[in-house]
Amino acid sequence: MTVTETASAETTGQSDDHLPQAVTGLAEILGTGRHRALGQLYVGFALVYLIAIALLSVFVGVERLDTGAFKLFDDGEMLAQVFSLTRVGLVMLVIMPLTLGLAFVVLPLQIGARTIAFPRAAAASFWGWLVSSGLFLAAYAINGGLVGERAEGIELWLLSFMALVASLLLGTISAVTTVLTMRTKGMTLERAPLFSWSVVVGGTIWLASLPVLLANLLIAYVGFKYGSSIVPEGSIWEHVAWAFGQPQVFAYAVPALGIVASVVPTFSGARLRPHNVGVVAIGLFGLLGFGAYAQTFFSAGNFQDELLFVAEGLLVALPVLAIIGLSADAMRRGNPQLTAPAMIFSLGGVLMILTGAAVAVLQVIWPLKASLVEATDEGWSLGYAIADGQANFVLLGTLMVLLGGLHYWEPKMSGRLLGRPLGLTAAVLFLLGTLLTAVPDVISGFLEQPALPVQIADLDSGAEAMNALALVGLILLLLGALVVLVDVLQNGTAAAGARAGDDPWNGQTLEWSIASPPPPGNFAELPTVRSETPLLDDETTDESEEA
Repeated sequence: MTVTETASAETTGQSDDHLPQAVTGLAEILGTGRHRALGQLYVGFALVYLIAIALLSVFVGVERLDTGAFKLFDDGEMLAQVFSLTRVGLVMLVIMPLTLGLAFVVLPLQIGARTIAFPRAAAASFWGWLVSSGLFLAAYAINGGLVGERAEGIELWLLSFMALVASLLLGTISAVTTVLTMRTKGMTLERAPLFSWSVVVGGTIWLASLPVLLANLLIAYVGFKYGSSIVPEGSIWEHVAWAFGQPQVFAYAVPALGIVASVVPTFSGARLRPHNVGVVAIGLFGLLGFGAYAQTFFSAGNFQDELLFVAEGLLVALPVLAIIGLSADAMRRGNPQLTAPAMIFSLGGVLMILTGAAVAVLQVIWPLKASLVEATDEGWSLGYAIADGQANFVLLGTLMVLLGGLHYWEPKMSGRLLGRPLGLTAAVLFLLGTLLTAVPDVISGFLEQPALPVQIADLDSGAEAMNALALVGLILLLLGALVVLVDVLQNGTAAAGARAGDDPWNGQTLEWSIASPPPPGNFAELPTVRSETPLLDDETTDESEEA
């Protein structure tokens, strides 16, 4: 035997058990750095959290219907706790992780890359988010949270909240870096698919604004831990509420515009033209969603009187209108499949985001705008219900679009199609539920109802009726979330789902040029592109397409 030969197990006396074995099962899941697996994990746990947040929101809706009759919560502070959990949870436990999950799966495929940037950091992002989200919920359970009475619980809430934000930002760095540095030959940033571009824009805004939230939480922790007067008792929410209201709430919706700009052209069979208008619109929307200045630790005076706040409120609808206009033009030139679940989710969701942008205009011109953050008897700021309605329009609209993206890209996750009847049912439930949840809150705001009416003995009769409608909407949203989860479990992760094929939608971008699900390494040979729709470059363009 020469030194270049390898001894077999028989000649060395070793069994196969002594040779390196492929890692499978739970060990593979815990140690994976594969972008598709990480994306699926993010999506799966985000959907589970969606059910929990929707159920808690129903409980809040029941209590708001008549705070004196049902008594689901012992007092106003417990109601405030659950309210804060539903608002923070919708963003940090559902929308942002669902966005990152789709981004981890789709971005390398769209830009012609074999993996994502910093795959181990991406894995750390998911596991850090999962652990910190569990601690975040545990903090509420041990009487911590926003206005809890147990010091250890409040400290755990602040620390886990910081870890939650930091983990999501780590995943954002991985996603943004993937698009900026790993695009295939010929794909300039201008030619990148609009979903990839929207992740760059939205992720950049997150990276610019959410570290300020981390700083707010750190100051609150130090103040609470060491007795500083910088954060008076019961006022923590006042210093973090900016991250879940106007204008920051639009920052979480930026990737939703990219999904709409991907789904609508594909299901219409026409290019989105001009592509550059979509690039500019998404970039402008991201800038108008920056809201880190709208917080109280470092800004003096009332930010609602600042020119920037007013300008953002007045202009934020314009880029949304631009994306809707481009989508409408693609449908006019093509043959839109309006009954596809992905289309209903996407179009319905972007219309909800547009409505939220319209309500933002009301917030900056309505005479009561200076009262939108009035303090309550409990010592922390709740705001009028119009602010809650506006946030619901934007966040629930964003969630709808993300679920449309899940229907659209599920073949790249599991190789299977989600169910059409279940998808249509969920889309209708979410659309009706969003309308019935958000519209009553906006109307109640004009009736001067706070977001949580625990300190008002006798509500206006109109506000009581609006609360009843909002409860119906919350129940519909819970049912819709359950339908989505059943659909994913039944069709997306099991053999019962129909096989998708490589390109079930006649797609326009690179992810539809390879197998579903993609093989290891994604591409046998990295492609070269000449436009933003490489799969259409070799097709003959008909007269209607040129029109």
